[in-house]
Amino acid sequence: MELVVTFAEKPATRDERQIAKLLTRIARAINSRDLPLLKSVYATEAMVQMSVGSREMFTVPEYLERLSHLIPDVRSLRLSDVVIRLDGMEASVFCTSILHFHGTAGKRSNSRLFKCRRLGGRWEIVEAVFLDGQ
Repeated sequence: MELVVTFAEKPATRDERQIAKLLTRIARAINSRDLPLLKSVYATEAMVQMSVGSREMFTVPEYLERLSHLIPDVRSLRLSDVVIRLDGMEASVFCTSILHFHGTAGKRSNSRLFKCRRLGGRWEIVEAVFLDGQ
């Protein structure tokens, strides 16, 4: 099976490994078009930026609705050069998101930031933004 997440710094702590699993679930959810799995990685109040250069943020239900129309064009997602920075019950995850599309659309590579928090022993994403094009 192809690696869907690669790390610039190997996760060393238990929390980092849990966050790494969260990232793997994101990529696997996109690659298998499993929107309920994708929803499970986000906090109820999470906000998601969908496109580079747009500051518009979406709630998880809005994001999933819009994504449901776009996901058929996606062949695969890979997260690379992942760096996890822990700060108590919060974490910032920096990575490169590489989307491959069907047909002639090719691929799109962007820098991403996922802000995470631990609640009840479970890590979840509270914000997902693009770092390039801002």
